[in-house]
Amino acid sequence: MINKVILLGNIGRQPELSTMPNGNSVLKFSLATSHRWKDKDGMRQEKTAWHGCELWGSRAEKLKPYLLKGTRIYVEGSLDYQSWDDKTTGEKKYKTVISVDGVQFFGNDNNANKTSVVETIVPDVDAERWNPPETLSDDDIPF
Repeated sequence: MINKVILLGNIGRQPELSTMPNGNSVLKFSLATSHRWKDKDGMRQEKTAWHGCELWGSRAEKLKPYLLKGTRIYVEGSLDYQSWDDKTTGEKKYKTVISVDGVQFFGNDNNANKTSVVETIVPDVDAERWNPPETLSDDDIPF
């Protein structure tokens, strides 16, 4: 089975870092993605979707200074379904969040007028075995 989410968007509000009772850190932020199309009259339309994201552990603390409102990022993660009882009404509440495994920061390349990757943060599970070369040439690419 596969539970994989890939999003490219802008952080919608300033991320909030908190510490759980067990001492684990969590950074919560919203990510805006857009879908654009032309309607039957040829008019341009756009719909923005908002995604709640959570980044856990030491990466949450390390990335907080860099994940700022408006920052364009590429996120990989999985869907996480959460439920709780409303303290006021006792009603069961539900929400879906993106549990973030990896983040790539994007910046504008003014010379080429396009987006380019600035930095990549890899998941904790891959940190020990992931050792990218500092520079790549065409000879390093196997195809």
